[in-house]
This record gives sequence, C-alpha cells and structure tokens, in this order.
Amino acid sequence: MTNIMNNVEIMKELKNLAREKDEILGYENRNKETSYAENETPLKSPYDYKDVSERLESLNLKERKLKLALLKANNEIILDDYNIPLSIALIYLAQENINLERLKKLANKDALTRTTLIRRANSIEYTKLNYELKDVRNDLQIARKNIQKLQMLIDLANLTNEVEVDI
Repeated sequence: MTNIMNNVEIMKELKNLAREKDEILGYENRNKETSYAENETPLKSPYDYKDVSERLESLNLKERKLKLALLKANNEIILDDYNIPLSIALIYLAQENINLERLKKLANKDALTRTTLIRRANSIEYTKLNYELKDVRNDLQIARKNIQKLQMLIDLANLTNEVEVDI
C-alpha cells in the first residue's frame, strides 16, 4: 500500500512503530516463560514465538521502509536559503547548537576579575579574558538568529514536502 506522507507524519509513524514494538517485546518478556511447582501441571501460556517474531519482523520492515523514505527525502529537499539538503541542515543545526552553548559560556564572563589569595599573604590575582567580549556577544546573537532561521526552514520542509511511502 502506497501512502503520501510528509516528514513529520513519517517521524510520528516511526514513533508509533517503536511503541508497538516495545509493547510486543514487553508481552514477550512477561509471557515467554511459565513457572510451576514440582508435581504441578504448567498453565497454558498464550505466548507464541512464531507469531511474535512475525509481528516484529513486519514492524521492522515498515520501519526500514519509512526510514528509507525519510533518508531519501532529507537528501532531496534543498533548503534554498542555505543551498544544502535537509540532511546536512540537520547536522548544521546540531553544530550551531553546540557552538551556541560555547558562546554562551564565553559571553557570561567578566572581562577582568580580581581574586584575593589567602595562601599567598593576601595577594591579589587578576584574570583577564584573552578575547573581546563584544565579539563573542555579537557572534552569540548571530548564532541565535541562524539557529532560529534554520529551525524554521527545517520545520517548514518537514511539514510541506511529501513523499510516497510503500508500507
């Protein structure tokens, strides 16, 4: 059966498949064994190994098809503002978020700090930054704007670009 889906729908379906697989594995874990006392007849278990295996393989096949469709879409969708495929934009976004955290730490410093050292007869020690705070704060603003723009373009692409999925 062929469905037309956007990336968000594919991702939701992947989450549903993961939840369904977890439920099946939970069922299997609870029912795969039967304990009984000596001289007792074991209770009949509803567990069927072949049925569980077939259901899991069916879900795994759907998952592979959905992930392949998502992979293809992410490589074919080009974010015009950056002239890069969506797959690269996702990597770029992650890198920018890491850089944002670095810039926040650098921007959250005083240009010069003074510390009184008791261990050295109350001497004073100064620590100065080896970078310009204004440059870091400017780069921080640029990074924030870039992340917002990237995230908006990624969200738009995920919602508007549709692909055929054979599931």
